[in-house]
Amino acid sequence: MSYSIFGKHADDQHNTTIHLCNNDIQEVNCCKYLGVYVDNTLLWKNHIEHTYIKKLLRFVGIFYKLRYKLNSQVLKTLYFSFIYSHLLYGIEIYANTNKSSLKSLLTLVRVLQK
Repeated sequence: MSYSIFGKHADDQHNTTIHLCNNDIQEVNCCKYLGVYVDNTLLWKNHIEHTYIKKLLRFVGIFYKLRYKLNSQVLKTLYFSFIYSHLLYGIEIYANTNKSSLKSLLTLVRVLQK
């Protein structure tokens, strides 16, 4: 169990432990909830890095090798099967962050779409 404090000064660790029903609840900067990494500053950098960069980066090499072996329709089907669903999940939440946080993800998507 864990908790986060959201806001401007959220990065300041308070090192406070909450005790509830003989359980210790620790303060964390980021936690995974329903597959989305929520950080206390709501910049979504952890979510973008953990889920998309690490998960989707492996597909760049695969698509690079397959681009001359498969036709564009098959590549498009593979893209929508393996990548698009990951991009779409939670997009309403994390896509409202600043452009610098999304830069690495947008670059990766552009590479995969070529």
